[in-house]
Amino acid sequence: MPHAPINRVVVLGNIGSGKSTLSAWLAPRLDLPLVSLGLVCWRPGWEPVPNEESTEAMRCIVAGDRWLIDGISRQATRAADLIVFLDVPRRVAVTRLLRRNVRWLFRSRPDMPPRCPEITMLPATLRTAWRFAATVRPDLLHHLAEARRRGAEVHHLGTDAEVEEFKREVERRLGAGVTSPR
Repeated sequence: MPHAPINRVVVLGNIGSGKSTLSAWLAPRLDLPLVSLGLVCWRPGWEPVPNEESTEAMRCIVAGDRWLIDGISRQATRAADLIVFLDVPRRVAVTRLLRRNVRWLFRSRPDMPPRCPEITMLPATLRTAWRFAATVRPDLLHHLAEARRRGAEVHHLGTDAEVEEFKREVERRLGAGVTSPR
């Protein structure tokens, strides 16, 4: 990891890849405000926020000096100092998605608006998770390559062991005073 301050972070990956878990761990350590895209893209009762409105909200968030965004956003990827792509196998993502759905089946997760129980979107989220490698991943890889070219720090993690090593590296950097949260 380079030794520059990290002020703008985006954590990307499939549904069930561990984005929210890693983001919740990372944000307080880097002293960054955590932004869940679920709150930007959805209103209570799974009502989608109109595209123009969510795009403008993302523009305002990304224009800020310090943030950690949990979710896939081209705007955030283009502006981030640090990008973490959780590229877990499909079976892992689907298993975690199903486990999460059991926990939040009839209620909203903390990173979602009210009245957004998981059961309502289960068929759509399963479909998205299943098709991610063919439909979303290629575009993400392209954007990650662009981010590397512009000098962003990019971590492409595919296993729990790689995530744990990344977390240890963050702790080492913070302990050494290498990564200034401000």
